Amino acid sequence: MVSMVSKVMKLGVGWRSLSLWRRAMRPAITTPEAALRARPPRIIGYGAALLIIALMTADGVTTWHLRRTAMENAEDSLGKLNRVLEEQSVRTLQGADLVLAAIDAEFASAGMRDAVQFRRSAASSDAHLGLARKISGLPQIAALYLVDGTGTVLSTSGQRPTREINIRNRADFATLRDHANLGTIIGAPVLSQSDGTPTIYLARRLSGIDGRFLGVVSAAIRLDYFENFYRDVSIGRGSAIALWRTDGALVARYPAVPLDTKAVLDSSLLGDGSPSEKFGPVRTGNPVTGEPVVLAGQRLGSYPLIATTSLTIASILSAWKIEAAIVSAVGLILSIAIGVIAILFRRQFVAQLIMTRTYARLANESQARRDLVRAVERAEAIAAERRLAQEALQHSERRFRDIAEFGADWIWESDVNHRFTFLSGDGAQAVFGKTRWEVAGADPVNDPYWRRHKADLDARRPFRGFRFSITWPDSPTAQHFSASGKPILDDQGRFQGYRGTITNETEAIVASQRARLADRLLRDAVDSISEGFVIFDAEDRLVMSNEAYRRMYPEIADMMVPGTSFEDLIRAGVARGQFIDAETREEEWIAERIRCHLQTAGAVEQRLSGDRWALASERRMSDGGIAGLRIDVTALKRAQFALNESQLRLGEAEKIAQLGCSDFNIVTQKLTWSNETYRIFGLDPHEPPPRSDAYLALVDPRDRGRVSALWAELNRGEKPEPVEYWIIRPDGQARLIHRDHEIIHDSRGTAIRVVSTLQDVTEQRAAEQRSRELERLLIHSQKLEALGTMAGGLAHELNNILAPVLSLATVALEDFPADSATRQDLEMVVIASQRARDLVRQVLAFGRKQAMEKRLIEPAATLRQTLRMMRATVPASIELVEQIDPVPAILADPDQLQQVIVNLVTNAQQAIGERIGKITISLTQANDMADPDVRLVRLAVADDGCGMEDIVAQRIFEPFFTTREADRGSGLGLSVVHGIVTSHGGRIELRTAPSQGSEFAISLPVAERRELISLVQSAA
Repeated sequence: MVSMVSKVMKLGVGWRSLSLWRRAMRPAITTPEAALRARPPRIIGYGAALLIIALMTADGVTTWHLRRTAMENAEDSLGKLNRVLEEQSVRTLQGADLVLAAIDAEFASAGMRDAVQFRRSAASSDAHLGLARKISGLPQIAALYLVDGTGTVLSTSGQRPTREINIRNRADFATLRDHANLGTIIGAPVLSQSDGTPTIYLARRLSGIDGRFLGVVSAAIRLDYFENFYRDVSIGRGSAIALWRTDGALVARYPAVPLDTKAVLDSSLLGDGSPSEKFGPVRTGNPVTGEPVVLAGQRLGSYPLIATTSLTIASILSAWKIEAAIVSAVGLILSIAIGVIAILFRRQFVAQLIMTRTYARLANESQARRDLVRAVERAEAIAAERRLAQEALQHSERRFRDIAEFGADWIWESDVNHRFTFLSGDGAQAVFGKTRWEVAGADPVNDPYWRRHKADLDARRPFRGFRFSITWPDSPTAQHFSASGKPILDDQGRFQGYRGTITNETEAIVASQRARLADRLLRDAVDSISEGFVIFDAEDRLVMSNEAYRRMYPEIADMMVPGTSFEDLIRAGVARGQFIDAETREEEWIAERIRCHLQTAGAVEQRLSGDRWALASERRMSDGGIAGLRIDVTALKRAQFALNESQLRLGEAEKIAQLGCSDFNIVTQKLTWSNETYRIFGLDPHEPPPRSDAYLALVDPRDRGRVSALWAELNRGEKPEPVEYWIIRPDGQARLIHRDHEIIHDSRGTAIRVVSTLQDVTEQRAAEQRSRELERLLIHSQKLEALGTMAGGLAHELNNILAPVLSLATVALEDFPADSATRQDLEMVVIASQRARDLVRQVLAFGRKQAMEKRLIEPAATLRQTLRMMRATVPASIELVEQIDPVPAILADPDQLQQVIVNLVTNAQQAIGERIGKITISLTQANDMADPDVRLVRLAVADDGCGMEDIVAQRIFEPFFTTREADRGSGLGLSVVHGIVTSHGGRIELRTAPSQGSEFAISLPVAERRELISLVQSAA
């Protein structure tokens, strides 16, 4: 301290050389008060103040930055831990879900018909053994239960219960009983009836082949499974890990709380509740204790569960408070030191100014006076310097003691016998006069560690960082110290003792021990994880891996030692056949795997030796390293393969049945179509399904109102009736769609999904229409056949009666003169008999009672000959238009074919009447629509006459039906045409409308080669 004061005094003397300041200050500085008011002293004070303010500001900024860093690190750790919890919890639930789905599939394939058959099967010993095998290797499932429709437990995977257990009052059982097609649901936490432990149940409905409720299969997951896992991954004091349902109810938590604790997660944190929704980290109140925490949450896939992690703000800021106190103490000490130095420097500067002014004022006096004054001044200066030096020394000692008292280190001194003579801070009285080994209770003779230290002291060697421990009488735990010292020598070099510092390292050593303990706990926790876990450092070298990771890669387990690079492990695995996908493309696969590893591109599936599959998930850590998780997904992949094969078979079945399906999730608004649905609508399956307006644009405008009403019912959660409507494909083709719906509800009965089936029934409805038309034609043909049979019989009888009447009347005419009245009467009898004979012939032709002689004819030649004959009888106001194409020959009776043409042309002529009109007669070749291999000759007679109503067109081929007056026809013309066409194996069609004319189209089969051969052989 004396040396520091002397340096300050020398610095003050240096100001004497500043002649400019002396000249500027000489008139004003005559007293100490004036010297204090001078500019340089004020500048010194202002500078010291600004320096202190800057130092305190820096301390505040540093403290604030340390606090923000602590909060950010805690939030980042919570987010990473929450992702690990989400992945592990989803895998836990997926394992149980797959087991329940497999059991449901087994009972569905068994085809259970009723509850009796189900109880017999579920209560058998095979069912018990099967349940036990299914949960082998799944530690999260405590037990599996088969429950009948009354809620009675029939079989379990564990020991058979000593009493009957009934779960009909559980909410999940009632929900599955009342709602089909819900899949797997998760119930609220309850106490197990078998052992009374808190448990949650995953349940799935079992139905008969007719959809009747048979019972449920349930998986019990004890809450202590989640609590044990949460305890293993807990990040220390103040942290809490919990599992919640999406309705805010608490499922599991570590630290554990009673099952009836009324803790509810704030619904404002849950977002929209969609899959993969996460929130936080946010600062809020702990839902259980209410204390301020940082909370982060993650939705567990598609399950109605949320995992949260929290850390109290008090525990986050505990370490920060210590750092803030240290920074503040150091800043305060430095500020005090700056103030003290500024005050001393200012006083010295003022004294020097006063002395300089006084010396200048007395410079003009006599030499003796000047000598006297100089001596006085020198004495005063010496006294002032001595006084200032003493004050500075006292101040320096006080500052030294303050720093020694409030600093982190103790300052000590010892004598030549190494006994303490001075120790700053508390506890000094307890160590005075003792050696260090006496205080520590050590033996420097027998203890080699202390013996080496004492040898250093005896040899007068300085030492640094000597660590020892002391257990004080009033403290049960040992305190750890680190001492450093150097020998003290006087001016003659004689040894006087040691002086040094002692640092209390108890907190650091305890923290180190806790860190080692935490590291062991971390390693134990990592080794307890059933999945493989590995950490690589920033240089991509192995840091640690658990046993599950080494079992997953047995071929390279011997290389999994710290320091091995990731690339060396991959290359060794490829060389030893560990990675099946790398065969035949080793270097390319290695480069791609390293790229994915360095980019931490997410989860990557790996196919391993032994027909095993692993899911590799890697994340970059804050220190640049990479943490990886390896999950054995062999069972999941096999289930996926089975599911893909099932979906493939389902797609093939849909394609064969032309039955598509769509699935609309009301919660997420996601719409899914099957490939057959895309084919029905004529859309690209790689594009998303059309929604709303785009879908309505595909619907026929006449049916859009019904489809909109259908959507309104579905949005209200109501199941509509099956509906059929027309759609227009993008290529312009119209198709008729039959659509049926099924609404799926959750455990609370809320509609969550709409599943629809869509079937293209265009051909089916067309076939049904053709079937109805053929049925109508068959009935009509049967009626005509019955009428023809009756008419044929009557015609034969009438012919037998008319034959003698006509013959005798003709003979009797010769007996009477030409002008005889009797002859005229007989001529009328002959004319009436001839008309009756013609009528009988028409009736016989209708009844197909006349003999028919078929032969090979040319339809075009017969048509032209008949039309030439009829042109003379057709009025000039009617135009006959011929459109005759070359057609093959047919087998037909030429006279009857000619009669058909005459009847049709005559009917068209009468439909036109006295007006100007046109009759178009066409002859073309066509193919049968029902059988494209059958060739037909099509004869059509069309007119632009009055046309017919539908009710008239339906009866036009009935015998004796006519719309004309009684003397204008018998009504047998078209009936005869129908009979002739039918007898030739053809068909007749009519297209007509009022005021738009009519068209009769006759289709006759073309004579095939085998028919021609048969005709030639019969003629021979």
